[in-house]
Amino acid sequence: MIRVIQDLPDDAGGFGAVGKVEADDYKDVLDPAVAKAIAAHGTVRILYELGDECEGYTQAPCGRTRWSASLIASAGNGSRWSPTTKR
Repeated sequence: MIRVIQDLPDDAGGFGAVGKVEADDYKDVLDPAVAKAIAAHGTVRILYELGDECEGYTQAPCGRTRWSASLIASAGNGSRWSPTTKR
């Protein structure tokens, strides 16, 4: 699942991966929040956290062209994460 990180600037969206992240999590959580920020600001900055709570994820669908910047942050060995990684 994807959790929303609170208390960020209005033109930024923060999200954290928890457990197994599936394609529906992007559609149900990330996409609506990003669309709302884009409607208000034209672009959006994204923070996507892959921490110890993440057990794996599917890759998000492509086509998100109005993100002004993105950062994927991970704790520890971030190189272990890829869309096909399993613990």
